[in-house]
Amino acid sequence: MSRLQTYKNFLLNNAAQISSLESSVRSLTYILYGRFENADIGVEAVHASVDLISFFHNILLDKEITQHSQSLPVASQLFNRYTRETLSQSKTYKIVAYTLTIIRHVEIIVEMFSRKIGGERLQWNIVTFLETLKLTCRIILLKLLKNRMLLYPSVPEPMQDLSQLTSSKTTGEASDDDSDTAKWNAPRSGKQMVRISTILEEHTSNEPRMDPFEALLSGKPISKDKSVSYLLSKALTSPLKGPLELVSSLKGLALVGEWVYILRPLIYVLAIRKYGKESWKPWILSLGLELSSFAAMWNKPMSALEKDEYKRRVLLIFLYLVRNPFYQQFTKPRIDSVIESSSKIPIISLFSAILKEYQPLWEEYHFYTSVHN
Repeated sequence: MSRLQTYKNFLLNNAAQISSLESSVRSLTYILYGRFENADIGVEAVHASVDLISFFHNILLDKEITQHSQSLPVASQLFNRYTRETLSQSKTYKIVAYTLTIIRHVEIIVEMFSRKIGGERLQWNIVTFLETLKLTCRIILLKLLKNRMLLYPSVPEPMQDLSQLTSSKTTGEASDDDSDTAKWNAPRSGKQMVRISTILEEHTSNEPRMDPFEALLSGKPISKDKSVSYLLSKALTSPLKGPLELVSSLKGLALVGEWVYILRPLIYVLAIRKYGKESWKPWILSLGLELSSFAAMWNKPMSALEKDEYKRRVLLIFLYLVRNPFYQQFTKPRIDSVIESSSKIPIISLFSAILKEYQPLWEEYHFYTSVHN
């Protein structure tokens, strides 16, 4: 047995403890900011390390997580089905998608270290390099996906609680033992569900048995119960979409909008370096590009996954409230006022103190207010 397989077995056998440890470390990082010198770098390094370890665990246990995916919300099932298919298309796509994900996990801590070592000049050199690398990755993904909208993230959604794998395995074994019975146990909720075969038997017990497909082809009802007959006919005849069909290829103005969207982050950084953080030109240029991208896709018919991605992008517009110079002139005075007025109120003062400790982070570091892909 290889070391990798041994480690994989260790993860499966200790999934609950590992998930609990990861969750505890993540929670601890949120309350350690400002508690000691260079706490922001130390805490962010721990946070990035946990994210990378969790990402590696999800890659290693992908097969088990895929089998467990039926217990996820429908939107997550569709997203994971699509992203897993894209990853299987080519080795190049997988490498680029993984690279983009790793950059997303470490970009903040890399920016912090660069500022600590070489000041703002090195910081913005590193930011420019990372944004250029991310843009290159996005362009490659866009080409490999034949101009489909880029979803965020470019890999399946991670399973934060690996202990679910153990519980689903146990439940699955129990349901296998009961496979000849009229009910089965749902993997996540544990609820007993009636099997479809049982429903058919109940509604056709007094009828001559007929294969559902034969009944459908002959034009005869599958069951005397109209609702059962209708649902089964739809299930048997509705075409199943392939994973890649869940996101359509972009054309014309919509494709231009996608290109504008993926180019915008680097253009924004270059504008900041040219005009300075206190200038309104980068802020207005970036916002204008983003709104233009939204407008270009406004009338495009969208699938469920595309709508979710579009909504996510629109919500990120609120980040402009904490970007300079708008932040310094409008948002910061109001935040300072709230912190000051609530500093003496029990309980609420705890939250205002944490908010005050986080303020320097989005004031000094680019990637704290630049969340895309």
